[in-house]
Amino acid sequence: MLHKILIIAVLVASLCTSEIGLTTECSAIDLRSQPNGPFSQLITESQGSHGTCYAYAASSMYNYSSIQREGFDIDQVSPLELAAIDSHPSSAGSLSSGNPTTALRALQRQGSYCPRQHLVSWLNEHIGPGSEAMIISILQGSLSETARQDFMSRVREFRINYDRLQAEDTFAIPPSGLSGASLARARIRRDQLIQSRARQFAEEMLPDCVSCEPRGPLRHITEHFEFLNNISNWLVNHQEADEKSIFKQIISFACRDHRQELPFIPSLHVENSPSNSIFISSLNRILERSNTIPPSLSMCATVFNQPSYNGIAVRNGHRSYRNRQDCRSHSILVIARRNNPNRGCEYLIRNSWGITPGGNYHSSYQFEDGGVWMSEDQIKRSALEIISVSPRS
Repeated sequence: MLHKILIIAVLVASLCTSEIGLTTECSAIDLRSQPNGPFSQLITESQGSHGTCYAYAASSMYNYSSIQREGFDIDQVSPLELAAIDSHPSSAGSLSSGNPTTALRALQRQGSYCPRQHLVSWLNEHIGPGSEAMIISILQGSLSETARQDFMSRVREFRINYDRLQAEDTFAIPPSGLSGASLARARIRRDQLIQSRARQFAEEMLPDCVSCEPRGPLRHITEHFEFLNNISNWLVNHQEADEKSIFKQIISFACRDHRQELPFIPSLHVENSPSNSIFISSLNRILERSNTIPPSLSMCATVFNQPSYNGIAVRNGHRSYRNRQDCRSHSILVIARRNNPNRGCEYLIRNSWGITPGGNYHSSYQFEDGGVWMSEDQIKRSALEIISVSPRS
């Protein structure tokens, strides 16, 4: 009798575990809790209204591995630069589409990067205040396709006037034989001319820019005017340039003489497992290894506001989206794991949607540190692939 009771108890336990999908091995892992770990230097990002999640995921993985390898005294890679150089076919010239893998591979091929602190500071000074996402909004406001014709008309008008003034030698400084007072007055007139031209051009060229008026030392004002002249000249010669090309040109100008060689080349791995169990095992293996770097998941954003959403099909040994448009492909980081007595293994998903829950998440999710705790089952039903960077490669 006792033997039969034990068998029944085992069967009941087995059925319950199967029904709610509990995982027997789910020890707590939290990459944020590492003493002096990289996350103390990596803020929760906000991509704003743009589809640049892939660039934020890629830059976070690279910057995390750089801090882990080189220490905290490093210049971080900018997600805006990764978005501009990403070569994924889906991007089609737009920043609002891409993939962490192709963005990081493009960075490897480039072999250098523009320090994020310098790029953000430069963009704040010459384009407008705020984050990189806000700067994208400012620029897209006047560089969108609907404004292209009017914008290019203003560019051409500026070039005609600028070339005429250059031909008249407007910027010439009087010969050094003049008195010091006359030379000083001439330089003041030149400085005032540069300021007024830059201000006027900024108002015409970037109407959405709220602080394009140049301020500060003359070298800043001169650089501002030089930038406006450079970008207008480039646009005249590249009138069909797409959004990504325009941003690459702006970054190229902003980062001249400031580029740095990559401190190391990471090793990238992409896993698309045919079975859900292997997929979860791969994710756990990455999280459990020493000196790990938070992996990125390509997944369906729809699951964040529809917790029961099933966006992944497993067919012929391959995972694929059931309906890519309905799924809304998205890139995130996995930064922690825990065992929930009621839900089994859960994973903390860090998004690039800012530090507050907002309207992107269903009320059933527990929001924490820029993301939510998601069950193993939800990962299986919404994640397409795992992208990881080998530690200390």
